Amino acid sequence: MNSTGLCRVTGEELTDDELIKHVLTPGAEIYVGSDSHLLGGIWQFATVLCIYYPGRGGIYFTCKDKRQKNEYRSLRDRLMAESMASINLAVQVNELTGIVPTIHLDVSNNQSEGSGRFARELSSTCKAMGFPVEIKPNSWASSTIADKSAR
Repeated sequence: MNSTGLCRVTGEELTDDELIKHVLTPGAEIYVGSDSHLLGGIWQFATVLCIYYPGRGGIYFTCKDKRQKNEYRSLRDRLMAESMASINLAVQVNELTGIVPTIHLDVSNNQSEGSGRFARELSSTCKAMGFPVEIKPNSWASSTIADKSAR
């Protein structure tokens, strides 16, 4: 069964049992992040589960979604959708494994940049749900891996 909607890079679905095996590997660090890009009038969203094995590398799985351009009236709305996608996946991972992933948000720590205006609000939302959170420049799961997957 695949309750998370996660897939390998090849597109093959990841079963819940496989996810549990990867996440519960001793020493594994678990991260979740999301990003989106406008491609041909459609928002392409990608949410990733990144599993890092210190000293041994890592692996990631992705879940993609397409949404109409007019679903988001503002940058804040879209960033909130990205954050909620990450929170939803983090909740699923936690329910399946008991592990609390760290959420990486694709927002700047600079208040003068567009996404930076929402960093506190989005970070607080994740923390209120019980998840540790990182923002740029430390949010590599969203700003690098999910970014690449959403293109």
